[in-house]
Amino acid sequence: MRTFCFLLFTIFVPMCYASPQSLMDQFDHWGTQNSTDQELADEIARRKKSGTDENFVLALEYFLTSRKENSIERVELLIRLAERNSGKKNFYSAFANYHLSCVLNAYKIFPFALEYSNRAIYYSKAIGEKRLLYYSYKNKAGIYFQLMEYQKACNAFIDAQKHNPVTNFKERASDYNNIALCHYELKHYEKALHNYSKGLEILKTLPGEKEDAFYELILGNMGSTYVQMGEIEKGKKILNDEAEYYRQNGFFSANYLSTMIQLLSLADRLNDDTELKKLSRELYEGLNDSKIAANSNSLTAIDTLITIAARKPIGVTEKSLSILRNQILINHLTQKEKLHDDLSNFLYEEKIKALVEKSINEKKEVTAIQQGEHSKFVVALIICLAFLIIIIGGYLILRSRVEKNKRELIAQRQQEEMIKAQQQLLEKEMESQQQQLRTLVTNLKIKHQKETGFLEKVKQLKRNRNITTEQVIQELQIGLTNLFDIDKKMIVESPIPLDLDQDLNLKIKEKHPELTQTELLMCNYFASALTAKEIGLLLKLSDVSVRVAKNKIKNKIGLSKESNLNEYLQSLYN
Repeated sequence: MRTFCFLLFTIFVPMCYASPQSLMDQFDHWGTQNSTDQELADEIARRKKSGTDENFVLALEYFLTSRKENSIERVELLIRLAERNSGKKNFYSAFANYHLSCVLNAYKIFPFALEYSNRAIYYSKAIGEKRLLYYSYKNKAGIYFQLMEYQKACNAFIDAQKHNPVTNFKERASDYNNIALCHYELKHYEKALHNYSKGLEILKTLPGEKEDAFYELILGNMGSTYVQMGEIEKGKKILNDEAEYYRQNGFFSANYLSTMIQLLSLADRLNDDTELKKLSRELYEGLNDSKIAANSNSLTAIDTLITIAARKPIGVTEKSLSILRNQILINHLTQKEKLHDDLSNFLYEEKIKALVEKSINEKKEVTAIQQGEHSKFVVALIICLAFLIIIIGGYLILRSRVEKNKRELIAQRQQEEMIKAQQQLLEKEMESQQQQLRTLVTNLKIKHQKETGFLEKVKQLKRNRNITTEQVIQELQIGLTNLFDIDKKMIVESPIPLDLDQDLNLKIKEKHPELTQTELLMCNYFASALTAKEIGLLLKLSDVSVRVAKNKIKNKIGLSKESNLNEYLQSLYN
C-alpha cells in the first residue's frame, strides 16, 4: 500500500517547471488552482468568441470538466482532442494522449492506458517536448507496476530518468525511489538499496529535507529492504525512526500503518513481547480514537493484531479487537459518498471502456481503408515495375543477340583474313621453290657439261701415250674438284630437295601448326627416308643437331622416343 500511494503521487505530479510563455505554462496556470472555475469558464468563452486555437479551448474544457469530476465527459473531450490531432506531430497530440492515459490508468483500464501512453511518448519525442515525455514515461512505468510487470516498469522508470528535464531535486530523488521499488519487487535488494541511497543523497543536500515525509518514506523503504535481506536489527532501527517521525508529526496515514504492521511482524518474529505489547497498544488506540481513516489498510492492521493475539498476549483482548474491527468495517461500509463513488467508478469504467473501444475501432477502420488504398498503390507499383523489368529484359536480350552476331561476323572476317594470309604465304613458298627449281636445273646443266668435259678429258688422257701418271692424276684431281664445286653450289642455292611434297607439307602443317618452317622442312626429309647425315649436308648442320631436332619434333607432336618418326609422317601422307 505504501508503494501504491507513492506511485499515485509520482504519476499525477503537477507539471510546473517550464520556461515562461510556453503552452505547458498556460495549461499549468488554467489547469491548477491558480484560477477559479468561473475564471476558467470565462477564459474558454473569450477564446471561443475570438476563435483562437480550438485545440487549446478543448484542452481548457478538459480542465474544467476535470474539476467537476465528470469522468465520461472528460474522457470524451480528451478522445476528441486526440483524434482531431491524430497523425499530427504537435503538442496537442502528446498532451491529449498523456492525460487520457492517466485517466484510464486511474480507472485501471490498463491495456488502453498503455496504448495512449505509448502514443504520448511517440508524439512527445517527435516535437521535442521533454516534460511531457518525462511524465509519459513515468505514467507508463506506473501502469506496468500496477500490472506487476516489474522489469518493464523498471525499464520505463529508467527511461523517464534519462529524459528528466526537471531541475527540482526532489523530483530527481523520486526517480531513484521508483527504480528502487521495482528492484525491491524483483528481489534485487542490492540494486534497490543503491537507488534508495542515491535518492537520499540528493535529499540531504536540500535544507530541512531530513524532516520531510518524503525523506522518511525512502528511509522506511530502505528499512523494509534490509529486513528482506535478513539484516533485521538494521531494518528495525530504520523502521522505528520512521514510525517516530510519523508519531511526532501526526501523519497517521497508509505509510504509518504499513510501517507499524512491519514492526509488529518483526517483534512477533523476534519474540520481543514487551515491544509487541507496546506497538499493539499504540496501534489499537490509534484505530480506536479514529486518528486513522477507516479503509482497507485499517482492516489489514486490525486483522494482523487479531492474528497475533490468538497466539500470545499483547495487552489487548481478542474480543476488544473484534469489536473494533466491526466498527471499522461498519464505518468503512456506511460511508455513503464513498460507496456512491465506488458504484459510479464501476459504471464509469464500463462506459469509458466502451467509449475507448469505439474510438479504437473507428481508428482501425480508418487505418484499414488507408491500408487498402496503400495496397492498391503497391499493386499498381508492382505491375509498373514488372512491366519495366520486362522491357529492360527484352532490350538486354536483343542487345546480347546483336552483340553475338557482331562477334560472329568479326570472327568470320578474321578467319577469312587468316586463310587469305595462308594462301599468300603458300604462293610465296611456291614461287620460292620454283625459283630454286630453275636454279637447280641450270646447275644441273652446268654439271652435265662439266661431267661431259671431264669424261672427254679422261678419254684424251687415255689415248695420249706421252703423258705421265702424275699428270693424269693431276688432271683427274682438277676435274673432280670442279665437279665438287658444282655440287656445293647446288646445295647452297637449293636447300629444298627437288622431290619436296607440297601435299604432305600441308597435311603436317594442318595437323601440327606448332611446328616451325625449318621443322616442317625436316619432316619432309624424314618422310623421304633421308639419313641424319644427308639432312645435315642439305641444311649445313651436323648429324648430331639433326638428331636433337628430330627428338624435339617428336615431343611437339606427342610421340615417344621409341616411336618411328619416318613411319608416322609417311602414314600422314598415305
